[in-house]
Amino acid sequence: MTGRDLTPTERALCLTAVLSGAFGVGLTISMATPLVSLTLERLGHSTFVVGVAAAIYAGAILLVGPFIPALIHRMGPVPALALGTALSALALLSIPFTAALGLILALRFAMGIGNALEWVVSETWINALPAEGSRGRVVGLYATVWGAGIAGGPLLLTLIGTEGALPFLIAAGILAAALVPLLLARRLAPRLEKPAARGALRSAFRAAPLAVSAAFLCGVGEGSVFSLFPIYGLASGFDSATAVLLTSVFSAGAIALQAPIGWMADRMDRGRVLAIVALLSALCIALVAPALELPYAVWPVLFIWGGSVAAFYTLGLILLGERFQDGDLASANTVYILAYTIGMIVGPLVSGGAMRLWHPHGLLLALGAASLLYALAVFRRGTEDRVAAPSAAEG
Repeated sequence: MTGRDLTPTERALCLTAVLSGAFGVGLTISMATPLVSLTLERLGHSTFVVGVAAAIYAGAILLVGPFIPALIHRMGPVPALALGTALSALALLSIPFTAALGLILALRFAMGIGNALEWVVSETWINALPAEGSRGRVVGLYATVWGAGIAGGPLLLTLIGTEGALPFLIAAGILAAALVPLLLARRLAPRLEKPAARGALRSAFRAAPLAVSAAFLCGVGEGSVFSLFPIYGLASGFDSATAVLLTSVFSAGAIALQAPIGWMADRMDRGRVLAIVALLSALCIALVAPALELPYAVWPVLFIWGGSVAAFYTLGLILLGERFQDGDLASANTVYILAYTIGMIVGPLVSGGAMRLWHPHGLLLALGAASLLYALAVFRRGTEDRVAAPSAAEG
């Protein structure tokens, strides 16, 4: 079943189910990362081991990602989603009851597999729902709700604490609860009957390189800012609390501006909106350093910058839904998520190296250059060719 086959009531039910599920998954993902890190620290492990745990989670998404479309086609979207939820929830329930490092890392790997399944199915479903004229608003709303879940996880931990088994149990419970509305809407899930062919992922990238590159650029920007911008704030003379607040304002913009940007994408050429966002990101980056010298000026700059970086992901996802349908959409979404994950890994490495060469402004130079290069690529190519996406079988 596709969005075109649904009545308005059924479409609203699906949208509510996917959005509530996305919020719950985002919430638990952002709870799990600090919980695992703090658990390892309490067990006496080094920051290197904590970093390994984070890398294993991302590595699981990268290693298993290429097999996810075939699994979804074989099982169906909702069973695959249930499998991902079960893996993630069982891992969360198990971690606080073991002190064995190898087992904790294995559970973190399982969590990455589970979250990857949830991620691909949710984004495939949300992109299969809307009519073309409302795709931007629907995807923008999805991005807002997902971002709110990601932001809400650490806030929830401040209320329930991070010690003992309780926060892990609550996170697993939220994840299980997030699956319920999706199960209730299971008969309305999109049919992904077309099997994933060999070369499907490669074909998806060739068909929509600007869209997939947008996900990569978002990963680069978010990974760099979340890991390094607090350090930039300290180097610029702010205290630690204010340095963290700078990143929080960036996150607030990422959440608040996706719905308006999605609205714009329904009323303007989407390639043009993507180019505007890239230039806006570069402009904000250029204004960060001088804005830090002026009272209150930095806050709107960071807010808009955060919104523009997150908009790379939102707009790229909209373009994917525009170009792919049915079975090809799961493969395209998998490529998209893999590109974002790679960006989250590559971004801090490159930006950290640039920051070391020119402390602290190398961070801004690297991110500004990436935004400008992407804007040039969009202008050079224009809106991606409006021909139909090639069949996965051609890959």
